[in-house]
Amino acid sequence: TDACESVLCRQAMVSVEANNSELSNKRTLSTSTEQAVLVTYRSIGLGIWGASLRFCGMPLEKIALEANSGRVSHIPGGPSELRQAIRQVVKRGWADPWRVVTPRSLWAWFVQYGCMGLAFQTLDLSISRMLNVPPQVFGRKIFETNKEEIAHPQDTMTSVLFVFKSITAPFLASVAESAVANKAEVMRYLGPATLKHLQARTVDKSILGRMYGACGPAFFPNVGRNFIMSATSFVITPNLFHQLPEEHRTPQNLFVLGLVMNMLPGNSLAITMQSLWGRSLDHLNHSTQHSPTAPRMVNYRHVVTSAYQQHGHRAFFTPSKLVSRVLMNTPAQGTIPWFANVVLPKWEGKVLDRVDALAIALRGGVIE
Repeated sequence: TDACESVLCRQAMVSVEANNSELSNKRTLSTSTEQAVLVTYRSIGLGIWGASLRFCGMPLEKIALEANSGRVSHIPGGPSELRQAIRQVVKRGWADPWRVVTPRSLWAWFVQYGCMGLAFQTLDLSISRMLNVPPQVFGRKIFETNKEEIAHPQDTMTSVLFVFKSITAPFLASVAESAVANKAEVMRYLGPATLKHLQARTVDKSILGRMYGACGPAFFPNVGRNFIMSATSFVITPNLFHQLPEEHRTPQNLFVLGLVMNMLPGNSLAITMQSLWGRSLDHLNHSTQHSPTAPRMVNYRHVVTSAYQQHGHRAFFTPSKLVSRVLMNTPAQGTIPWFANVVLPKWEGKVLDRVDALAIALRGGVIE
């Protein structure tokens, strides 16, 4: 049955690919223009997908933020960290998590996922050209076997450069993602009023201070978490899937693999950065409220040391933290490999046709 499903899926993809290939011969767009259109289309699609799921799962996000902060802790014989987090979130009603969602949050979710996709694809293509290495495969190509690669395997230097590119692209994409999303995340965690008070006490008028104010506090743990998740979604999962035998490369298996990779290696590492992010904000907020000479920047070494002295490894990793993080992140982030490589490619041909028709009209041609 699985073999039949695999064959049917592959036949459907080949049919779509052949149709798109036939249409592409009639298009007047250059290869670089088509590539730019597809990158933009995928980025907008990822932004809408991520923002929709994150808004629907707002209570789960609040539970994850509370569970990975210093506001809950292990109490022998008492309620679990997860139960403490849930009580904190719903103490003013089940609708309370959505009250901190502002238009900026909705825009930030869209930009976060869209920017993540746009930055990664752009950086991946640019660095690939600079280093003369293959770009990351997207769409239907992820289900196909590259016979050229089998006949002519990469040499050692090319493999090293490919690994370097596969690390650099998601890291730089994560910096861009955090630059547009971290401040909104801080606002959802602390609340708009607390963030405004915090930045009034910590942001100065220097260039560095203005950058700090624009990106929000606890920026570096946010970058670390996003790097782990970006690398998992855009590099590790697709490349691991591409190494499977061709008969097992089905959309269903990609969907499952994306969820598994997100839950286990991805979020198992990301919750350490998420916990550092939450504890850093709690530390900075507490310091500015109780000390007129509070530091303007987070002292990460102090945060890690004091947290470890009080709670040991539980300060950064517990099953409750992992469960809460998985419930919040996996629906949106874990489905990105499937959504980007299975769902979005279905309309790529139509998008290119519309753009091509618009380009012809702008040049004074006639749209058929």
